[in-house]
Amino acid sequence: MHRERYSPNLKRRYQATIAEDGAVLAKKWPRACGGAANAFLVLVGPSMGGNHPSEIPQRGGANRPHDSQMAIGRDLQTFDWRDHRKARWTRLCAEMLGAESYVSSMTSLMNLDWMHSTDELAIPQEDLETGFRDYVWPLIRLVRPRIICTLSNRVWDTIIPTIHDCQASNLKLRFSLTDSKGNSPSRTPLVFRLPDSDFSTLLIKPHRHPSRALSYEQCSIIGRACHVFLNQPA
Repeated sequence: MHRERYSPNLKRRYQATIAEDGAVLAKKWPRACGGAANAFLVLVGPSMGGNHPSEIPQRGGANRPHDSQMAIGRDLQTFDWRDHRKARWTRLCAEMLGAESYVSSMTSLMNLDWMHSTDELAIPQEDLETGFRDYVWPLIRLVRPRIICTLSNRVWDTIIPTIHDCQASNLKLRFSLTDSKGNSPSRTPLVFRLPDSDFSTLLIKPHRHPSRALSYEQCSIIGRACHVFLNQPA
């Protein structure tokens, strides 16, 4: 394993990733999770959303299956859902990471549940909590990201008790996260430290879900906050 695989510095982690391109871990991704096994940026969503017409709808809940092996390298998170969503998802990640060139190798998407549903309220709260406790939180500790971006209020509210137990404090900013139309994120960014980690991690939520009406201006604002965080001592 490259010594900088989990570096708190984005450029060093990325360079280690390119050096290890194609490395495969023993662990498999649980269904509805995937991307880079050493992601600098982790997106956390409620579930997979609607299924493609060619896919069998997944029921979610208990007995979550595992799929592909976790890996290190290029082109692991492409957001290739065969529809219009890719541009906004990629733009949001590029703003948070500082360049689009980092996105496919430095990002992972982890969903709390594995149900196919466009209605977040259709997912039982118990399944979100269990998915976080048994799957996503252990993955986050393994991947060791510097930025965690929750994609909905419900996801934030599900994971926040655990984050508060990790020395969480508000990210100090000298500018507002409000956009030109007066819209603000519904949650305040937090800085915390993962268990057994020697660097801090940012928890942040954008103004809206990237599959919906998240604007490029809002992506830029969230990215600016991330850059402030990353320029602070780790």
